[in-house]
Amino acid sequence: IDSGKAVVDALTAAGIARADKTKVTFAYRDIPVSAFAFILHSEFPNPGMFDILKLEQNRVIRAMLWKPDRLLPSLYELRNQGLISKVSEIDNVRQFTTKFKLIDVVDRLITKRGNS
Repeated sequence: IDSGKAVVDALTAAGIARADKTKVTFAYRDIPVSAFAFILHSEFPNPGMFDILKLEQNRVIRAMLWKPDRLLPSLYELRNQGLISKVSEIDNVRQFTTKFKLIDVVDRLITKRGNS
């Protein structure tokens, strides 16, 4: 019981859930760009071209409770910040292209944070 309460307390403190005595309610959250870059490159570790559908259906991405309708705009933001190469939406082909390994993205995020 104590561990369950600790989990609920952590989720509510992080703003991921609301709780009362009988239920826990989860809500989708905004996507922090740095966190998205980290998770994206963790799930797609080698530079390459990937189907956006695989991103949308990825269990880790879904577990983050990020707003699904913000995934595509977040990909474009990563592109705008130079953290991925490109996003392509041509007819039914929707892809994104990464250019870095995870360690390189982390280095860039740290450098960017240090310059802010």
